Amino acid sequence: MFRTWAGLVLCLMLSSHVNAEPPPLTEDQRSSITKLANETKKEADRLKGLLDRRQEELGEVYAKYTLDEVKATKLEAEIIDLQKQMLANHRKMQVELRSLVGEERFVILRKRLDNMLKTPKPQ
Repeated sequence: MFRTWAGLVLCLMLSSHVNAEPPPLTEDQRSSITKLANETKKEADRLKGLLDRRQEELGEVYAKYTLDEVKATKLEAEIIDLQKQMLANHRKMQVELRSLVGEERFVILRKRLDNMLKTPKPQ
């Protein structure tokens, strides 16, 4: 009987701990996260715009019968560089976010930031 009761109490304690709200963010955390999110989004949008243009240019090069290999190679290198920059921008956000908040709050913020970054900028 005791083991069953102790197990039940332990389960209730663990479930209340798991479902507990993480501590609220401080004003400094809010400010830093907002700045991080805005800077990351701005850079992601800039890089995405450049990447889209380079990919369109490469498509135009490929659309011609006579392939300009020099231009294609140059555009491919630029596309790879832009993709690397996009990855570095995302990684920077991920590293900084972890330095600002604990694991409980990170799970919530990561989802919000990922959604923000997927949302296209208004035209």
